[in-house]
Amino acid sequence: MRIWPAESRRIPATFGRYLISLGGMELRKCAAWAAIALAGISFWCFWLWRPEHQVRLHQQNLLKVIESRNWEKAAGFFDEKYADRWGDDKANVLRGGREALSQFLALGLTGEPAEIVMDGDRARVMATIRIQGSGGPLATIVSERVNALKEPFEFDWIHRSAKPWDWALARVDQPELEFSGVELP
Repeated sequence: MRIWPAESRRIPATFGRYLISLGGMELRKCAAWAAIALAGISFWCFWLWRPEHQVRLHQQNLLKVIESRNWEKAAGFFDEKYADRWGDDKANVLRGGREALSQFLALGLTGEPAEIVMDGDRARVMATIRIQGSGGPLATIVSERVNALKEPFEFDWIHRSAKPWDWALARVDQPELEFSGVELP
């Protein structure tokens, strides 16, 4: 006595035929699609990892991190040998930035690079920085002082290793900006 109808017994064989048919695709067709996908990924990586593009991305991301006041993440953008004309090192810049920008209740930074000059493993970004925000009296002084500058900031980036994305900020300069008489504890 049969419990299963004859149609039900053919389901596994039919189902197996459809699964096996995927393996029956022509190998050349699969290889062609794989080559196209690999070429697309290669071109995308080549475009993404261009030195000028990486420096531009690092510059934008640095400003976003400073705007969000995430100082631990901002420390990763600075080179260990960072030094500027005001005599600050990496630790002093981060401490000074934390102190000055903590006075803002709301903060917005804009700074599109006006010019990027590449020189081997070094890059210089000239960008005019603007600060929008509200806060205490120190916040008003900082934003007025930075927004009144006519010359752009100069950000010097260095390529630290063979990795195309490994860029670090080595120096910042702004010819009009002076910090005379400003001491941080």
